[in-house]
Amino acid sequence: MRAHDRSRSLMPSLDEERLQVALRQCALRSPATGADATAFERLRRESAEILPRLARDLAEGTWRPGPPTLTHVSTYTGKQLEFWLPPVLDQVVHRAVRNAVDRITETRVLRDWVSGYRPGRSRVTTLRHAARLHARGLRAVADVEAAPAGEARLEEVVGWLTPYIRDDAFLTVLRTALSVFPDPTAPGTTLAPMLVNLRLSRCDTALDGPHMIRFGRTYLAFTTDHGEAERAFTVIAEALHTRGLQPHPGSRVRTAVNVEDLLLNGR
Repeated sequence: MRAHDRSRSLMPSLDEERLQVALRQCALRSPATGADATAFERLRRESAEILPRLARDLAEGTWRPGPPTLTHVSTYTGKQLEFWLPPVLDQVVHRAVRNAVDRITETRVLRDWVSGYRPGRSRVTTLRHAARLHARGLRAVADVEAAPAGEARLEEVVGWLTPYIRDDAFLTVLRTALSVFPDPTAPGTTLAPMLVNLRLSRCDTALDGPHMIRFGRTYLAFTTDHGEAERAFTVIAEALHTRGLQPHPGSRVRTAVNVEDLLLNGR
């Protein structure tokens, strides 16, 4: 794409105005992400000087991220997870990139039955959807979680977006942002949840159906009986295998399921 071709470019999504929006979003979420709220406050005070320079570096292809910090977080089950925390300015870039990509994935990529890591589609959305299916007599469920995959190659990850984004400059920013992590899909960045949905969206295409739900990494196929649920389990597992993924060992068929118990498996 030529530098002056702005009609299809996503680079305006990384201009000073949108970086300012991303900064406000990051500052609001800093307690949840483990980021240093005071660092964001300092960045906000100096944003009139820093953000124009950052926008210029992004537009000219000279922006380089800093090294992330490895931390650990505990899940509600007490499990310790590695969590890569980028420098605060890099988090702003990640958020702006995510905002641009989300506008595309919401309209062109993700199915209506997919929730999690999406605006307005939370665990509550999933449980409400599940309750409607359960009320129709679909009480046997294939509960399949995609196991965390091994390290993904950087170009493989960027390739998940190339069917939808042809802007080389924007893809270069994404590639550069992810290049400092030992695994481009490593948890901790604002980009990681987006990449989970992009990776699994390739499996979703083989699983479209009125009785299917996905929340994050977990697929729920609602059926009438155990045998049908077993067959649905096999179909989901095959879709994962096709994309180099596999079910988590804790995945199983649930019969006479209680909707409120879904997504509380502690895997």
